Amino acid sequence: MIQKVRRFADLGTEDEGLTTVEYVIVLALVALVAIGAWTALGTAVNQKASEAASTIGTVN
Repeated sequence: MIQKVRRFADLGTEDEGLTTVEYVIVLALVALVAIGAWTALGTAVNQKASEAASTIGTVN
């Protein structure tokens, strides 16, 4: 257990640890952008589907 704590503490002092942390931060930012884009796309598709359904409903 102590060895694991020491390895975690060494992440800030080693170049490999910093690289790993940087990759995790970049991955998190990419995930946030992807989630935002997916949400925006879903909203736009939902709006267009509602418009189409409304148009179809008024055609008699």
